[in-house]
Amino acid sequence: MMLKILSVFLVLLTLPLGTRTHSEELPPMVSIFSVKQEKVVKVTPLTSTMNQSILDALQSSPTPYGGFSVDPKAGLIVHVPYSSPIAVTNPIYSDVIKEVYLFLEPGQSLRALLFYSSSHKNAVVDLKYDMERFIRSNDLGELWSDRSVTNGRP
Repeated sequence: MMLKILSVFLVLLTLPLGTRTHSEELPPMVSIFSVKQEKVVKVTPLTSTMNQSILDALQSSPTPYGGFSVDPKAGLIVHVPYSSPIAVTNPIYSDVIKEVYLFLEPGQSLRALLFYSSSHKNAVVDLKYDMERFIRSNDLGELWSDRSVTNGRP
């Protein structure tokens, strides 16, 4: 399932975004994937609000993920490929981050799969960030309340 999810995102990354000059820096595109529907349900530019929410979540007492699998059964996955790697001021992060997958799964804590820039490694962390706050601040309520996304839970 995780390979299927990642392959969908990789296909999206290869799609042309149109023509642009080197002086124009477009914001990264955020892809929101529905686990139950097994497809991307929304693509939107990274806003300053969402970027700040992601940074706040990554700084919210992260701990290494103790599970064996990051294979969600329901919910949303928010994917952000940063055009310029971001630095998060917490010692748990060993490098600047070039890509983030946030897992919003009903009944679970917020988790993040991170891809580091220079070391080419990845990490999974549990975050102590209010998932409902993240959903509200980033206008994901309609997607979250869709029963096909949340496995029948409101």
